[in-house]
Amino acid sequence: MNQLSKKSFYIFQISFILLAMISFIYIYTNDTMTIIRSDGYGYYAYLTSIFIDGNFSFKTAIEMAPYGHTMDAIGLHTLDSTGKILNKYTVGVAILELPFFIIAHLYSFIFGFDMLGYSEPYQYSIAISSVFYALLGNLFLYRTLLLFSDKTIALITMTSVVLATSLYHYSTYDASFSHIYSYFLVSVFVYNVFTIDFRSSNLKFLFLGVILGLIIITRVPNIIVGFLLFYILSKYISKHKSKNDKFCCYQNMIKKLFVLMLGTFIVVSLQLLYWHHVSGQIFVNSYVGESFNFLSPEILNYLFSIRKGLFFWSPILLLSIIGLVALCTQRRECLLTWLLGGVFLLHTYIASSWWSWYFGGSFGNRVIVDILPILGIPLAICLNLLKEKLSITIVALIILFFVFLNINFMYSYWKGYIPLDGTTLNHIVRLPSKISYD
Repeated sequence: MNQLSKKSFYIFQISFILLAMISFIYIYTNDTMTIIRSDGYGYYAYLTSIFIDGNFSFKTAIEMAPYGHTMDAIGLHTLDSTGKILNKYTVGVAILELPFFIIAHLYSFIFGFDMLGYSEPYQYSIAISSVFYALLGNLFLYRTLLLFSDKTIALITMTSVVLATSLYHYSTYDASFSHIYSYFLVSVFVYNVFTIDFRSSNLKFLFLGVILGLIIITRVPNIIVGFLLFYILSKYISKHKSKNDKFCCYQNMIKKLFVLMLGTFIVVSLQLLYWHHVSGQIFVNSYVGESFNFLSPEILNYLFSIRKGLFFWSPILLLSIIGLVALCTQRRECLLTWLLGGVFLLHTYIASSWWSWYFGGSFGNRVIVDILPILGIPLAICLNLLKEKLSITIVALIILFFVFLNINFMYSYWKGYIPLDGTTLNHIVRLPSKISYD
C-alpha cells in the first residue's frame, strides 16, 4: 500500500473502532443483555470448561447460564451412549477467543473480579476480541481488493462490505457469534490464495493449512472455501506447460500440498479429539435433532425473502453477481469466476438446505458474513466498471444509499422495531413501531 492508501485505510479502521465503542456503550449500557449469549455462549463454553472446570463437564457454563436457559438452549446435550456432555458448537471460536480470555482472567485475578468466566472483564474481552478480528479481517480484505482494483475502489468496496451488509452488526451487537471470526479467517485465507505460489516456503503453506483448519472448526460448512486452492494449482501448472517442467512441477506441488494438508489436519484433529473423548467416535453430528434438507432447499427464500433473504437485507451484494459476470467476460478470469461463483452457489445450497434456513433470531442474513471476503472481489470489479461507465461520484452515492439503508434497518433491529425473526412487509413499512414480545 502506498502512503495515501495507508492513510485512508487507517482512517477507516480508526473510525471503525470508534463506532464500535459507541455501539457497545449504546447497546450494553441500556439493556440487560450480556455480550456472551445465545450461540456465542456455547462457543465460549469451552474456555470456562477447560480453564475453570479443568475438564469437559461444562459445569460452570451450565451453572452460570442465563435464568431459564436449559442445557439444550446453550448447545449442550448429554449423550446416552457415554453419559458425557457434548457441545454442539465447534472449538474454533474458543481458540481465537483464548488470548482475550487469558487477559481477562489475569485482570480479574489482579483486581478482584469474579473469576468464573462471565463477569464484566470476560464480557468486555469478547467485545474487544470481536473488534480485533474484524479489524484484521478488514486489513486482509483490503489487501486482497488492491490486487483487483485501485485504492479508491478497494476502500469503497471494503466500506460497502462492512457497513452495507450485516457484518458490522456481528462485530458489535452479536459479537460473540462465530461469524466475525469466520470473516477474519476467510479474509486471511483468500489473501494468501492470491499471493502464494509453489515457490513460496513450506512455512507459508503450513500457515495456509492452519487457517483452512481453523475455518473448518469455526463453522464446518465453510470448508467450501477450500475450492479456491484450485486457483493456486492452475496458476502454477500454467507456468510449467513444457514436458521437461511437468515432472518437477508435480513433485513440488504434491510436496507443498502435503504440507498444507498437514497443517489443516493438525488443527482439525483438535475437534476430532474432543468428539472422540466425548462420544468414542471421531466424527459426530453434534447438532442433535437438527439436519439438512438437501432434497428441498429453500433457495428462493434464502436469497429473496423479507424474513431473512440475502438480497433483501443486503441488496448491495447483487452487484457482486454482476461483478462475477464482468470478471469472466471483461477480465477473462473465467476460472476465478467459476471458483468464486461456485463457492457462493455451494454456500447458498448448503445454507438454504439447513432446517432453519433463516438461522433463528438474527439481523438479516448472518451466515453470508462468513464468505463476504469472497463476494468482495466481484463487488470491487462491478464498482470499478461503474466508475468507468459513470463516475466515482456516482459510485460513492450508490454506496452511501446502501449503507444508509442497512444502518437504518440495523438500528431498527437494535431498537426492537424489527423482530428477531418472522419479519414481514408490515414491520418494514410501519417503522418505527416497537415489537412487543409479551
